[in-house]
Amino acid sequence: MTIRAVLLGLLGAMLVAVVAYLNDHVWVLNSFIGYHLPIFVFGSLVVATLVVNPLLFLVNRRWRLAPRELAVVITMMLVSCSIPSYGFLGMFTKSQAMPTNEYRTREGWKKNKLREYVPSYMLAAEGKYVREFTDSATTGAGTKDEAISLGEVPWRFWSESLTTWVPLVVLMSAAAVCMGLIFHRQWSVAERLRYPIAEIATVFMEQDRSRASPSLFRTSAFWWGLAVVLVVRVSNGVLAWYPEKWINIPMWLDFGLIPGTWRSLPDSDYWSWYWFMPHIYPTIIAIAFLLAADVSFSVGIAPMAFTALSWYLLQKHGFSLAAADAGDYMIGGPAIWQRFGSYLALALVIGYTGRRYYGDVLKRALTFRQSGDAESYAAWACRILLLAVAAMIVLLSMMGLPWPVAILAVLLALLVFLGISRVNCESGMFVNLPRWQPLGILLGLFGASAMGPKAVIVVGLFCMLFTVHPLESLMTFFMNGLRMCTSNQIKPARVARTAASTYLIVLVVATPVVLWAVHNYGLRRGDWQRRWSTVTMPYYYYDAGNTVVTELKNEGTLAESKQLTPFERVKRMDPDKKFLWAAGLGAAGVLALSFLRLRLPWWPIHPIIFIVWGTRNTAEVGASFLLGWAIKSGVTKLGGTQTYKTTRKVMFGAIAGDLIAALIFMLIGMAYYNFTGRAPKQYLLFPVMN
Repeated sequence: MTIRAVLLGLLGAMLVAVVAYLNDHVWVLNSFIGYHLPIFVFGSLVVATLVVNPLLFLVNRRWRLAPRELAVVITMMLVSCSIPSYGFLGMFTKSQAMPTNEYRTREGWKKNKLREYVPSYMLAAEGKYVREFTDSATTGAGTKDEAISLGEVPWRFWSESLTTWVPLVVLMSAAAVCMGLIFHRQWSVAERLRYPIAEIATVFMEQDRSRASPSLFRTSAFWWGLAVVLVVRVSNGVLAWYPEKWINIPMWLDFGLIPGTWRSLPDSDYWSWYWFMPHIYPTIIAIAFLLAADVSFSVGIAPMAFTALSWYLLQKHGFSLAAADAGDYMIGGPAIWQRFGSYLALALVIGYTGRRYYGDVLKRALTFRQSGDAESYAAWACRILLLAVAAMIVLLSMMGLPWPVAILAVLLALLVFLGISRVNCESGMFVNLPRWQPLGILLGLFGASAMGPKAVIVVGLFCMLFTVHPLESLMTFFMNGLRMCTSNQIKPARVARTAASTYLIVLVVATPVVLWAVHNYGLRRGDWQRRWSTVTMPYYYYDAGNTVVTELKNEGTLAESKQLTPFERVKRMDPDKKFLWAAGLGAAGVLALSFLRLRLPWWPIHPIIFIVWGTRNTAEVGASFLLGWAIKSGVTKLGGTQTYKTTRKVMFGAIAGDLIAALIFMLIGMAYYNFTGRAPKQYLLFPVMN
């Protein structure tokens, strides 16, 4: 780990800290981060290895960045991606500031006095409408000709909420890094997970000591893949700017007439139309090609399988899984609870598969003595994880959460991070969302009366920060960076220290930058493509609280519910029968398929199907996963080893072409906005975040 690599990594991290929020929330360009495959980070890697490094080699061989250095730079940038946008500050500012204005017009919120259930220090401006704060945060105080200064940001209205939540964010981030260290050896060495995102980066980092470019870049197959995808993407990008003067190269197929014969399909699964209009995403096809066949096949058929099951239940039993899913993301429903059960079973399978190693890590952590194959860094990670979890529970309890609810809220958040990281490391899905929330699980388990309105709103706020939109979660970024670094012989402990230091530095830099941008431009500015995030998402916790308070009022149990002690809440637990059935079915499905995979080597269905189905993200990318699986199956059965290797190079070229095209239009959009002050035309290469 050289000084040059650390400095370049810090430079890249600072760029993410300063530009990411503006790019994603103000200019609304191709997402700077957006996914667990950040366009800017991996696009920069492609440019560095394809152009910059060969030029440096030709000038002076010693100037070329080594793979170890590139791994450090990319890891530091990945860690920084979890802060400025939807990973923390983007969601934090929206959920804190926007409801202060909305509260004035929501009669139900005012009638149920929802703000009284939230400690004032948990919300910016105490959750109240204050013209100086609310108006600038909503619509912006800056003008086209003159931006506000840092001194004009109303800092005093943010101070208490930042003081409340930042310690929790730091503790949760420490827990995420520690979990990554604990699981790394078992997943990468013992279970040999593919880590497709890390594998892509590692392949691009490979070098030939005596040549300016690595062997991959000297093959025609790679350049054909890059050229075809780049030409198509650039052509369609030009079309977005000049729709009447350019040709369209379709990247989807239209079978929209077919579902017309089954009128009940939209009622069964709102997202079913996606697989009747399948989109073609070259990068996702390439990732699917790199995977084990059962993984890519299972993700590919997941949308169709979910629609078929939901349609059957609608026809035979009169209810739809998808309708409940669309009903309330925070409070829950059968499909949401089913996916939670699948995540829980996944955690059990992970624990069972690595039980000996994890047991050794825990034993060494508690006894400070060598135990089995447990490494020192994993033991220290386990100790810090236990302390971080305990500290979070204490902080949430001090905020007024009953301790049983605080314990489960923290553990459920960690389960979300574990599940999406496992899915990413095994399937490469960089657009995966869990589609269940700790609040919905706690309500399904406790019931509204036993949980109480204050706990509902506080846990809702907790979810807004950590789990409502974890497409930029730290654990997943860190695990991919850790795999890149260890593949280049960098010790995990050094990677963790560097990542933690980078995280804290970026947090300090990004916070004032984002708050300035919020009050200069406003939270509603230019967010057309993500209207769901400005129209509904910031209000989730109040909406959930409103539903629960109304329910308790109708039952006549509101006053009693507010007075219950933590022990009384445990005694009053009244699990929803639908919750138990749905979670049980999800868990049973994952456990059954995991058992079959262990016992039957030919078994074609991976348990990931129960974890990812029923969501828009999977419905949108399912066809590309299935196409990648079909190409790999055909190549391996008909073409042989050499054909497979050649096709693999084409796939890496396709990924490079996608990333370069996305980077080009991001830079064009930035230049256009900064020269004209107008929003650029939209051209999205990857699925919309939702």
